Amino acid sequence: MLDMFTKTYGDDVVARALEVGANVPSTKKMASRLRRELLNTWELNGESAVDVFKLLKLDETGRRNGLGIGSHIRLR
Repeated sequence: MLDMFTKTYGDDVVARALEVGANVPSTKKMASRLRRELLNTWELNGESAVDVFKLLKLDETGRRNGLGIGSHIRLR
């Protein structure tokens, strides 16, 4: 399911939606599970912190994305 969303909308949009969902009591559990799945997918695909930074379009100047993922990215 997550794969379908990332292929359709992109990792950045899905990550933002999961961040919002994780802050809503009724969707927190599912959003947290899907966020872990997304992080695991990046790790299994061998994505580095720099790769994820680019996937989330955090490298675009002036872009505010509201992602709270800093604690989830490990530098290799």
